[in-house]
Amino acid sequence: MILLAGGATPLWALQVKSAGTLKVPAGSPLFAISTDPTMEHVLDQDFRAQRRMGSANSANPVTITVNLSQRLLMPGVSLGQLAPGDPLVVAKLLQEAGEQPPPIGDTGSQPSDPIKAEMIQQQMTPDADPMMQAYRQYQATDQVYGNAGAPRFGRHGMAGPAQIYDTIIVAHATASNSSDQITLVAVVHPGENIRMAKELLAESIVNDILH
Repeated sequence: MILLAGGATPLWALQVKSAGTLKVPAGSPLFAISTDPTMEHVLDQDFRAQRRMGSANSANPVTITVNLSQRLLMPGVSLGQLAPGDPLVVAKLLQEAGEQPPPIGDTGSQPSDPIKAEMIQQQMTPDADPMMQAYRQYQATDQVYGNAGAPRFGRHGMAGPAQIYDTIIVAHATASNSSDQITLVAVVHPGENIRMAKELLAESIVNDILH
């Protein structure tokens, strides 16, 4: 386990899953462009540390472009909102991280039924371990009764949405002159560090490119 000084969230607590890869010619100078400043800053630092940071005089540079989205996994949020353009890949990565993907389309403002979602999941994976299925159904049922009337929910509750729901960060990285792409998902639980999750996503992209 890796612990950080100053009482910060431990790095190992963050869930990051990825699919795909980026193949970049060895030795090519690299530029980073991202919709998120933290992501772009970490990429630049790592490229510079590896002596791969491009300059205005670089020959055959490769631009790494990262589009990042961030939303709370709360009732009413659809998979299409979490992962515009690549919902099925993100749904698979969410499952690998232990999260139940929301519906692809708009769910309105009503929370989804976790028991119904679990029944659909069992139909999709009929060969799953029966003990695991039973445990997951227990979790779904417990969620229904545990959330009903909880005082911290609601407009005048004791906690806001960010203190109740997980944050899902999705990053799509591409390289210029290449059809390759990598999709990464970070699941940030309440109380964990959003910036640290973005840094970890950036490090994962750099590792995929340089190793």
